[in-house]
Amino acid sequence: MQSLKLIAGLSIILIMSRLVPHAPNFTATLASLIFSALIFRKYIFWLFLLFAYWVSDLALNNSLFLKTEFTWFTSGIEYLVIIYTLIYVLLVKFGKQMSAPIPVFVTSISCSVLFFIFSNLSVWMNSSLYSKDITGIMECYVAAIPFFGNEVAGTLFYCSIFFAAYWLMQPSLQTNEIKSGARS
Repeated sequence: MQSLKLIAGLSIILIMSRLVPHAPNFTATLASLIFSALIFRKYIFWLFLLFAYWVSDLALNNSLFLKTEFTWFTSGIEYLVIIYTLIYVLLVKFGKQMSAPIPVFVTSISCSVLFFIFSNLSVWMNSSLYSKDITGIMECYVAAIPFFGNEVAGTLFYCSIFFAAYWLMQPSLQTNEIKSGARS
């Protein structure tokens, strides 16, 4: 029950971080995935976060960006889903539950780098802005550097909040589990 409350809270923060004015890529998306994969370690929670991401996309595409027709899915969403899934699966399979700031910091940076590499590879592959050679891919990655800085900053910011809150709540979570177990 506590896990469902936490994943609902993460989902709401993910949605709000994408809807409020923010620097490009400074959102809770990657931090939510990292936290969920390392703390809950269940694939079902990935679906909650994916749904939250999609809900925020619906809101962005159909109200803030004022398109002429209703848009169910952002162009290129399939690549983002693949990238987010890859990161989530890798963290669930190979990550360890985080109990200290340094591993959270390293994981946040590593996941941001993976996201940068694969998301911009998909941009380069599917965009007519860049030539399909080494020059084109280098131009794509160079153009994305400002977004990378925001991605790292956002991921570190939200991971710091999520993990710090979780670690501070740990004694109360354990107390609640003991109390509910004693009633069973």
